[in-house]
Amino acid sequence: MREPIRKITLKDGTVRYRLVVDIGEDENGKRRQLTRTFDKKKDARDELARIRHEMGTGVYVKPTEQTVDEYLDEFMRGATRNQRKSTKVLYGGAFRCPRELFGDRAIQSITKKDIEALVEYMFTSGRVRGGKPGTGLGARSVQLTLSRLDAAFERWRLTSGVNGSGAGSSRG
Repeated sequence: MREPIRKITLKDGTVRYRLVVDIGEDENGKRRQLTRTFDKKKDARDELARIRHEMGTGVYVKPTEQTVDEYLDEFMRGATRNQRKSTKVLYGGAFRCPRELFGDRAIQSITKKDIEALVEYMFTSGRVRGGKPGTGLGARSVQLTLSRLDAAFERWRLTSGVNGSGAGSSRG
């Protein structure tokens, strides 16, 4: 097997290190590879070790540019198939705040800090009905949103999860 890290020299003489690693197959069975370039060989080795470890333990997250809105639409189609209308409404309500805050962002750009900002938003001004609009939601509503969001993220392994990262802890 070929070494996944190759030394490359740019036209200006700068030396870089290119990592090419197999990350599985796409839905058609075609091999997928991840290519990254680093200034230092040590950085390339560290990234290779991280990817291999995550793939070995089953927590590797494949790169995607899908937005939060696109993904949640897709998730809801699968998660609420053959469910009652009330379940679909519940999921829709649970995803309202995440869609408002970062629906147009790439799903993999969402960080623990973003989830913490979401929690803060929900506790302080997330309400739109059932009380004074612009006031905070209750702990149960926040926890419902976090558990549904965690299930959505974990289902397709698009992030490390909401609650798994420690970002999903509530105040109540």
